[in-house]
Amino acid sequence: MKFQCGRCGKNYLVDNTDTVDKPLTIPCDRCGNSFSIDANLSFVSASGNSKIICENCGQLVLETVKTCPSCNLVLNKRHEATRVDNKEYEKVMIRDGKVAQKKGGKGKKQAILAALLLLILAAAGGAFWLFTTQQASLKGTVLEPLAEKMPNLSGREEIQVVIMMNGQTYYANKLEHNGGIIRITTKNGAVVKVAEKEVLDITTAVLE
Repeated sequence: MKFQCGRCGKNYLVDNTDTVDKPLTIPCDRCGNSFSIDANLSFVSASGNSKIICENCGQLVLETVKTCPSCNLVLNKRHEATRVDNKEYEKVMIRDGKVAQKKGGKGKKQAILAALLLLILAAAGGAFWLFTTQQASLKGTVLEPLAEKMPNLSGREEIQVVIMMNGQTYYANKLEHNGGIIRITTKNGAVVKVAEKEVLDITTAVLE
């Protein structure tokens, strides 16, 4: 059975109505109007002006009218013809004479919220991967301070290589410049001070 709310105009489709064996009340989730269908599929609404949608020709017929004025189909009867159209209806599933499941606007909203949640989780996962595995590529960008606070999960270690004039090489986790002196904190935690004029080159290496 298809009908239209007399207050807000929302269309409804009540599925498997042959299982209705006692009066059934269905609330309109848009405006609060309510609809009742009995075992003979007679339809009434609280507003009193809702309309049955003829399954044969699609004509909107006031609920108090028993026969479609367009095609003479007897409305609200089990033997009424079926008509396939492309209108969107809210489906009300009936099981054991009770409203079992409603499909339509609320289900669509839940699907949209679920999709948004998945997008948010995917974005958060991508950001975490970027900050924890691609820290070297964020050097010199506005994201560098945040990347420095994240754990390094890439398995790579960035080391500054200090090459001295005499050929000696230091692998430093930290370099500090102070009045012509470079203070080197080496990979194993030792601290070495060298004169800047004795340094041949300072470069960066990434160790796997």
